[in-house]
Amino acid sequence: MTNLETWLERTPTPVPSETLLHRLEREISLPAQTSTDHPRLSSGFAPWKVLWNVLRPGYALVVGLAVLAAGALFLKTHATRSLAQAYTQLTQVRSVHMVQSFRSGPAQSVIRDASKPPGVSPNYYTSMHPANPLVRQDTWFRRHEDGSVQMVTRDAKATTWRRDNLQLRVQHDNGAREFSLVSTPLDIESMVSPLREIVDDGFTTVPAAERRKLDDAGMEAFWLGEKSFPGMRLNQGPRPEMKVRIWLDESNFFTRKVELLNSDYLGNQESWIQNRWEFEAFNADLDDSLFAFDVLASDAEQVGLDLEGLKALSPQAMSISLKGESGVPFEALIEGAEGTQVVQGTLPAGFVVDQAGGAMVEIRFRDGQSRDLSIAANDWAMQTKTRSVVGLLQEDGSFSAESRP
Repeated sequence: MTNLETWLERTPTPVPSETLLHRLEREISLPAQTSTDHPRLSSGFAPWKVLWNVLRPGYALVVGLAVLAAGALFLKTHATRSLAQAYTQLTQVRSVHMVQSFRSGPAQSVIRDASKPPGVSPNYYTSMHPANPLVRQDTWFRRHEDGSVQMVTRDAKATTWRRDNLQLRVQHDNGAREFSLVSTPLDIESMVSPLREIVDDGFTTVPAAERRKLDDAGMEAFWLGEKSFPGMRLNQGPRPEMKVRIWLDESNFFTRKVELLNSDYLGNQESWIQNRWEFEAFNADLDDSLFAFDVLASDAEQVGLDLEGLKALSPQAMSISLKGESGVPFEALIEGAEGTQVVQGTLPAGFVVDQAGGAMVEIRFRDGQSRDLSIAANDWAMQTKTRSVVGLLQEDGSFSAESRP
């Protein structure tokens, strides 16, 4: 197993939120599963799911790659700077603009067994397919002297702002607003710490003849290196070759572009670009207006509060969104170091967990029936059919949950 695979397996799986990646369906759609739980909650998920989830642009990936871009990447072929120096620069980036491109579009059929119809195991559908175009998403990242972080993400459908634990997504077509509280901090050092495990893997220089075949416009002045590693097998398919390319500005050791290539799906082992990241505006003074947004009374109502109640919360407060059959009564029990809280209401609803040191959250339907439920919190989401859900808010602000019979 390569160091990169080890890093991917050890990295916590970032689950994109409904607010951040709403309707940007890029997840592989496999045949029906034995459990009604969301596949990301399965305790036995395969390593390739970790790989694919890491490649989705959740906040962890956005910050990690943005910081990687703005830091000095230590390569075996460039030993003029120490690992300590490189890592220090990674943790001190002040701002960056990242343009990410990823495959998105209609679900495409992947045939593993020609004797079976499309969608019947081991055949499946995915929108992360070379037949679909690369779709653009812009992210601006800024860190202040006090360590606080702001972030703006914009795609074709919506813009998402994040300041402290406040997160607002506004749809471009109709102005619909989705507001939430995210307790997971945008902590730079924790985001880049996995890079310690991959910087020792050497990149080789791409020969000039090979480089002329690439989409290299505007990058001619930068050093280009690449490395390959075996990918994960998906549903009885061949083990693909994955490849990473990095364009490096040797004048300041800033990474300017990264491409991830995959050789699966086409049947001829030809590599295609699965994800691309381009970086600019390193440590630039980004305009304040880019990060500015107002929270309205109607936004606060989405998390069960008014504006005054919102102001009284701690920076660690997290909101939980529940959706399902309208009017169904539920009860939520929140237990933590600061005491016990009971929330009662009817679907759809939102409520806040504001407990320092973490908390246990149990949500159940008051009639005891098993029902469809969509739950979202902290850029994490699950859809399930259940009587109750038990979740754990960790001291570091992360949250996960599982359904109970």
